[in-house]
Amino acid sequence: MNDKLRKLIRVVIILIGIGILVYPSISEFLQQQNASRAVSSYDDTVSKTEQARLDAMLRDAREYNKLLVSSTGIKNHPVDVNGNPITLKSYDSLLNINGDGMIGYISIPKLNTTDRIFHGTKEDVLQVGIGHLKNTSLPVGGKSTHAVLSGHRGLPSADLFTDLDQLKNGDEFYIKVLNKTFRYTIDQILTVLPNETEELNIKNDKDYVTLVTCTPYGVNSHRLLVRGKRAPYDDSKGIPVYDNRNLQSFWSRLPVQYRHMLIGACAIIVFVIIWIIVRFIIKKVKQSKQSEISDES
Repeated sequence: MNDKLRKLIRVVIILIGIGILVYPSISEFLQQQNASRAVSSYDDTVSKTEQARLDAMLRDAREYNKLLVSSTGIKNHPVDVNGNPITLKSYDSLLNINGDGMIGYISIPKLNTTDRIFHGTKEDVLQVGIGHLKNTSLPVGGKSTHAVLSGHRGLPSADLFTDLDQLKNGDEFYIKVLNKTFRYTIDQILTVLPNETEELNIKNDKDYVTLVTCTPYGVNSHRLLVRGKRAPYDDSKGIPVYDNRNLQSFWSRLPVQYRHMLIGACAIIVFVIIWIIVRFIIKKVKQSKQSEISDES
């Protein structure tokens, strides 16, 4: 009975170890599936919404953006389509077509990622998607706008901005808000301290979106700022599919979830090999003892 109990304990320990190793891959896979369904649901809602309402929501967002520019020259306070004043407190209601806080989504072809964009940068938001930094422009384009999007790196449950450091000047990202797609070409990449926020300010007549994440990976003492400048977008071509063979190495070409899966698979193989070796040794020891007993008798 004691031998059976010890064997059971060993098996349970091994299973727990394997579970810990494969958890990131499984969790990320489920998160990706959930995000994919949410993006599809968002597009479906937009497609079923009257164009007049979409136009009104976009107009309200752009009126909000004007409030963030000190030299707007606005004579009358902006109001929404219902005649209600648009203020900084209107933020959470703007572009909230599904009522779940989702503004839209961002696609980065080079990294093969598509992530949801939500209002605000609270931790519950950053655990599942990309957060829009409040009091920066909403990502709907236009002169004198600068939207700031923040995402985590290295979460076991999602890619998000983990590989943001692989982007280079000239790479592109795309933001889908309502039925509009905005294309941005990266023109500046900086590493700054958390309190150095000057590069996030609105620039006169410029249309920028900056992606922000912590760096170095695992240390998080600084912030990586990847800025994109608005570029023309051709609806007929859509968002391009990037040829990942241009990245630095095979390992860096792999999405994070596949890296988790490979690591987990290797760990399982190692566990199995060790288990087989241990069982083989135990069997040989028992056979040796049995042989000695037989010889003595």
